[in-house]
Amino acid sequence: MELAEGDGCLLTGRLSLRTHPWLAGHAVGGVVLLPGTAFAELALHAGESVGCDHVDELTLHTPLVIPEVGDVTLQVAIAAPDESGRRMMTIHSRGEGGSGGADASASAWTRHAAGVLSPAKDDDTASYELLAGPWPPVGATPVDLNTAYDQMADAGFAYGLAFQGLRAAWRYGDDILVEARLPEEVSGDAAAYGLHPALLDAALQGTGLLSVAGPGTPVVPHVWNGLRFRTHGAVSVRACLSTLGATGAAVCVRITDDTGVPVASVDRLELRPVDMGQLRAVSVSAGRRGSLYAVQWAEVGPVPVCGQAWAWHEDVGESGGGPVPGVVVLRCPDAGADGGGGGGVGEVVGGVLGVVQGWLGLERFAGSRLVVVTRGAVVAGPEDGPVDVVGAAVWGWCGRRRLSIRTGLSSSTWTPTSTAALTPMPATRPVWGLVWMVGVWLRWWRVVSRSWRCVVSGCWPHA
Repeated sequence: MELAEGDGCLLTGRLSLRTHPWLAGHAVGGVVLLPGTAFAELALHAGESVGCDHVDELTLHTPLVIPEVGDVTLQVAIAAPDESGRRMMTIHSRGEGGSGGADASASAWTRHAAGVLSPAKDDDTASYELLAGPWPPVGATPVDLNTAYDQMADAGFAYGLAFQGLRAAWRYGDDILVEARLPEEVSGDAAAYGLHPALLDAALQGTGLLSVAGPGTPVVPHVWNGLRFRTHGAVSVRACLSTLGATGAAVCVRITDDTGVPVASVDRLELRPVDMGQLRAVSVSAGRRGSLYAVQWAEVGPVPVCGQAWAWHEDVGESGGGPVPGVVVLRCPDAGADGGGGGGVGEVVGGVLGVVQGWLGLERFAGSRLVVVTRGAVVAGPEDGPVDVVGAAVWGWCGRRRLSIRTGLSSSTWTPTSTAALTPMPATRPVWGLVWMVGVWLRWWRVVSRSWRCVVSGCWPHA
C-alpha cells in the first residue's frame, strides 16, 4: 500500500494457525512463536516491493506469540529512502479474535522488529566455494543427530514436523556444515517464499552444535546483518555456520541449494538466550489480551457420561404417554448438513426454544434431563473449520438463558453404543460442540415460576 504522502510504503497481512498451520511446529517453552526466520522473510519480501533486496540490519525486540485461536494482524512499515537509497522499516502486530474476548480495536500494536533496508550491493564478497565443491568436503567429521531433536526439546524447543528439517551435520575445523530439507508436509509451499522460514530455521539449528551460549542453552536470532536471498523456492539446502568474535555469540551463514547454487547469506547473525519467564509473560499478555483467564478446550477420551437409559427426543415426543428415560437427547440441525442445513437461524433457534418451553411445561419430563447437542458451534482448535452459525446461535442461547443445572463438554462425535449408556467415541470431524445438560432437578414449582417470569417479562429471545 502506497502512502498518500511521501515515498513510504505499508504492507499488511494476517497470520494464524488456521492459515499457516506449520507455525504450530515452532514452540519455545510451550509457547508458539513466529520464528526469527519468518521476520527475516517478511523484511526481505517487503524490501523487494520497494527495490531494496538487502537487509543491512534487522533487530528483533519482542517475540510474536501465535494464539491457538484467532488471527494476528501484521503491519510492515517502510519509510521513504534517504540519499543513499536506504529505508527504515518496522514490523508491528495486533491480535484479533483471541480467547480473551477483547475487542480487536482495543488491542494495542506491538513492535516486534526494526531495521534498515537497502538496494543490493555490487561488491558482494560472500564465498560459497566450500558448499559448491565435493560434499561433504574432505576432512569433515560427521555429527550424530539421532537424539538432536530430543535434546532440543529438553532445552525448551518443541519442534514439529515442519521444523524437523535438519538431515546431517559435520564439523569442519571451527565451522559447522549442515544439510537441511523441507519435510513433505510443507515442501509444496516453498515456491511462495524467498527461503521458507522452516527451512532456514532448520539450517540455523546447527548453531546449537557451536555452543554459542553454553551447553543446553536455547538461543534464538536477535540481530541480522547483511541478509540477502539470491534464489527463491529452495527445498533442500547446504549451509556453513562460522562463529564470529571471541565470545562466539554471533555466526556468519552461507547457504546454497543441494547443487551448490547460492541461495542466501547472512554476514552476521547475533544470537541470544531465551528467557523462559519473560516468554511466558509475553504469552499471557499477547494470547489472552491481558486477562489471566481464558477458555481452553481439552480432548476427552471414550468414557461413559451416564449410566442410565436414554432416547432421542423425536422418539419420545411431547404428546406421548409412555415412560421417559433419564436422559433425552435433542439433535440440533447444523447449517452444513445436506448442503442446505436444517433451516435458518431463526427457524432452528425457535424450534429449540419451543422444545425447551414444552419440556419445562410437562410434568412427565420432571425426572429426566434434556441434552441439546450442537455441532460445529464453537472453534475448539486451530484445525477446526468455520463456525456453524445455526449451532452457535443455539449454543449461545442456551448459555444466556442459563437453563442448565449441569453442563457437559465434548469435542467428540457422540455415538450411542447401547440402549443403557451414551458414550462418546474417539474424536472425529466435524467436531460436536458443547453439550448442554438441561436439568429439571429443582422442585416443579420453582421451574414453573421461573418460566412464567421469563415469559411475562419478555425475556425469551426472538429470532
